Amino acid sequence: MSINLQPDLFNQKLVEEKNGELLVSSLVIAENVGYEHQSVIRLINSYKKEFEQFRPIDLKSSGINGTSNYKTWYELDENQVTFLLQLMKNNEYTATELAKELGFKSATVLNQKLSDKGIQYKVNNSWVFYSKYADMGYTSIKQHILENGKEIYDRKFTQTGRDFILKIFESENN
Repeated sequence: MSINLQPDLFNQKLVEEKNGELLVSSLVIAENVGYEHQSVIRLINSYKKEFEQFRPIDLKSSGINGTSNYKTWYELDENQVTFLLQLMKNNEYTATELAKELGFKSATVLNQKLSDKGIQYKVNNSWVFYSKYADMGYTSIKQHILENGKEIYDRKFTQTGRDFILKIFESENN
């Protein structure tokens, strides 16, 4: 999946001036970089302390809760937008990072839940997607050969895989 990051959001008339600050909505960012907005919200929530090192942020909302007209978003300044875009560029995620984002205790818990759902299985101490999911671009696997000659495989989730995993667990919570 190619991500069209727009680091010049502040030069595209996509900003709003509020109380003397130039701010960009997370809705605008998601739309311009091709991410699902809920994924952007989750990413911001996962790194909220880091975002708030620049300035405090609060989740904004409008509309009637429980209807399709209800929206939530963050308003970010230029430093926060830059930080968010950097997080998005690093578009491979460990199972531990996804587990944290989903509120699980560990990657072990996440992997077991994915196994319970028939998405993956363990072979030779490595988690592998079933064939139905194997060629969907959800993971990136790199082989490493240790000094002792042992081969290990490092699996990371792509942004597409992250979105897939988040949707699975989001549907459980709704």
